[in-house]
Amino acid sequence: MKTLFITILLSCCITAIFAQSTNFNEGQKAFDAGDYDVALEYFTKDITDNPKSATTYYSRGYVYLNQSEFAKALSDANMGLKCVSGKDKKQKARLYELRAIANTQIEDREKALADYTTAIKTDNSDPDFYVGRSKLYFDLKMYEKAEADLMNVLKLDETNVGGLAGLGRSFVVKKQYAEANKIFAKLLKLYPDNDEAYYYSAINAYEQQKFDDAIELVLRLLQLTAR
Repeated sequence: MKTLFITILLSCCITAIFAQSTNFNEGQKAFDAGDYDVALEYFTKDITDNPKSATTYYSRGYVYLNQSEFAKALSDANMGLKCVSGKDKKQKARLYELRAIANTQIEDREKALADYTTAIKTDNSDPDFYVGRSKLYFDLKMYEKAEADLMNVLKLDETNVGGLAGLGRSFVVKKQYAEANKIFAKLLKLYPDNDEAYYYSAINAYEQQKFDDAIELVLRLLQLTAR
């Protein structure tokens, strides 16, 4: 599920970036097709031609994440941060997010939290940063901070999958099942084909010992991921 999330995240982000080079565009196409080796080749060629392209460092960093090359992803994030224009706050924040994800993967949560916090300070309008930090807080059992981030997510986007799923999971941990049921019912109604919605809904049902419901949700999840 993490790899899928990373793939979708890059696809969504780089479509908003205007790239002029053929190598970059070909790299993006290859990434969208799941051909990471080819994407890496094109992005590396673009960096050779444009060694100060923060956008390409950012994009290649996500390729490295998908290849579990976390040290290389961190290196590209750092290079991107050196190259990015000080005026481009959104791009700068995304590079901090890239670094946060890489640090999360290598389980350096302290650095990951710092990077997410810097991303939020740089651009507080992106719900992805709050979602990412909330997951770290949740793993560290800092539930109040996690919920605060999730509420910020839902203020920015009341239908955000990560925000709703995270808030529902928090209610499950606190055994507030009535509230969790409402959240997951809303989540499944909004996103009937979203694997994350079924995943957390199944956990919610299991914790309430509604095993038949949990099994049904897991089977649906397996159908979705098998497509």
